[in-house]
Amino acid sequence: MYQQDTALARLLATDLKSNFRLLIIRYQPQIYAFALRQTGNPHDAEDIAQEAFIQAYYAMADYPEQRIQALALEPWLYKIALNIFYKRLRNNKLQLIALDTGEDKEHIQIEVGASYQPDFILEDKEALRELAALLMTLPLQYREAVNLYYFAELSYCEIAELLQQPMGTVKSNLHRGVQLLRKALVSKQKGR
Repeated sequence: MYQQDTALARLLATDLKSNFRLLIIRYQPQIYAFALRQTGNPHDAEDIAQEAFIQAYYAMADYPEQRIQALALEPWLYKIALNIFYKRLRNNKLQLIALDTGEDKEHIQIEVGASYQPDFILEDKEALRELAALLMTLPLQYREAVNLYYFAELSYCEIAELLQQPMGTVKSNLHRGVQLLRKALVSKQKGR
């Protein structure tokens, strides 16, 4: 657990009502971005992020101090958001759309060469929008692995725990997801 998480967890354990806004300030951008990459829809992402924090608040209100202090806050919030995403998907309350549906999608450029590698593209801020659109084309199990590893920057172990999957499955899904992204990037460049 990060030092900031430990300090924040202690604050939440001592006075949840007064300090919960600190949790929102700290993690709202990450949870919203995660939900946006999962859904591709800003409105759904806002709803999922808001619902995740509401559920987190009520869950922590029922937890004893020791349990709150032991929480790995970031992975726990991602898990809540992911569960909300799955629930909405099951109930057909989500309409998955690509992030790049606008007229301006042809204006995004990715340079030829080493930048074809998804690992390098993640560092290139200009290519993030295009990568996010391609991410939406991946099957769900690969999308969530890539999203959690590269965007949420969780470790294999944290992802395995969050998704309740063996670490080998997480690594395999991540590898396959990166391969599919690489293939999509190459074919997209050839199509231009």
